[in-house]
Amino acid sequence: MPRTHATGKVMRSFSVGVITFFAIFLAGACNDDDDPATPTTPTLVAASGSEINLDGTWESCFLFGFQNIFSGTTLTMVVNGHDALDCSDTPTELLRSSGTFSLGEALDVGLSGTTVSGAKFDITDSAGQVDKDIIYVDDTGVPSVMYFGEDSSPVDAEGRPTELAILPFSKQ
Repeated sequence: MPRTHATGKVMRSFSVGVITFFAIFLAGACNDDDDPATPTTPTLVAASGSEINLDGTWESCFLFGFQNIFSGTTLTMVVNGHDALDCSDTPTELLRSSGTFSLGEALDVGLSGTTVSGAKFDITDSAGQVDKDIIYVDDTGVPSVMYFGEDSSPVDAEGRPTELAILPFSKQ
C-alpha cells in the first residue's frame, strides 16, 4: 500500500529527529568539558594547612543573624533580625543578596594582633560590581570558623582590607 504524503513527511521528520538526537548525543559524549551548570566550589587552604570546601552555610550572631551560603561559585548573604540577642529565636529575614565569588592567591593578613595566611576573595554582584575582600578559615577547632575583611581596616594597593573582622562565622 503506497504511503500518503503526510505519512512520508512524518517518517522523514522522525528519521531526521532520530539522526539529530544521536548526533547531539554523540557530540555531548565526546565533549571533555565540565558541565557549566554545576560549577565546582573552589577550595581554600585553611589554618591547619588542609584544603577545605566552602560549600554550606556559615553563620554568625552579633545583634543580627548573618548567614553566608556557599554553593558552587555562588555566595548568598542573608541578614536576619532577631528578638533574642543570641539569635536563638525564629529569625525575620531583612536582607538577601547573591553573587559569584572567586578565590585568589594567599596573603598575610592581621587577626587580633596576629598575622595569619588568608586569601584574596572577590565577590561579583548581579550588576557586575566587584568587592575585593579577604577570607581566612581556622579549622583547628570545632566548629571551623571563617573570617572576612574588616570594613574599617586600612586597605592594600588593590583596595583589600589588611585586617580581618573579629566576627567569626561558624560552619553549620
